[in-house]
Amino acid sequence: MQSKGAVLLFLAIFALPLIAVSTNHNLFFVLVSIAVVVLSLKDIYSLLTVNNFPDQQLDEELEEELEDLVDIDLKRFGTGISVVYNMIVVLFLVYCAFYLNTHYLKILASFAILLQVHFIIKKLKDKEQSFDKNLHKPQILLSNISNIAVVVFAVLNKILRVI
Repeated sequence: MQSKGAVLLFLAIFALPLIAVSTNHNLFFVLVSIAVVVLSLKDIYSLLTVNNFPDQQLDEELEEELEDLVDIDLKRFGTGISVVYNMIVVLFLVYCAFYLNTHYLKILASFAILLQVHFIIKKLKDKEQSFDKNLHKPQILLSNISNIAVVVFAVLNKILRVI
């Protein structure tokens, strides 16, 4: 009986909203656009004001306890989540490229995709330590600016097609 309740709770919290977003491509486009722009602006703000990214180091005791409890390497798990985020951004930039009209904007989209793929390769290359954002500040700034530009131009072109 408890498993049925857990399944219904999972459906209500995760599955139904995910299905609703995936069936309406305009809603998907709006939500992912907002997410990409907000996360890019957050990174740009961190670079320009604080001048570095905060170190997200866990206490070693807490990290060992969590690893023993869930039997997962937390550093590799964090790297995996970051790679998945970059892959979603790549797919979304490809989706945005279909709404771009000029070749210059498509070149900008391909440049943004190339930067995201660069970060995926860098993150997967070194398995011993996690990806340090502070070592790649210019690339991160350029990547975030190009992501915002591609999304803004795709939204503008999509709006102009409707009008």
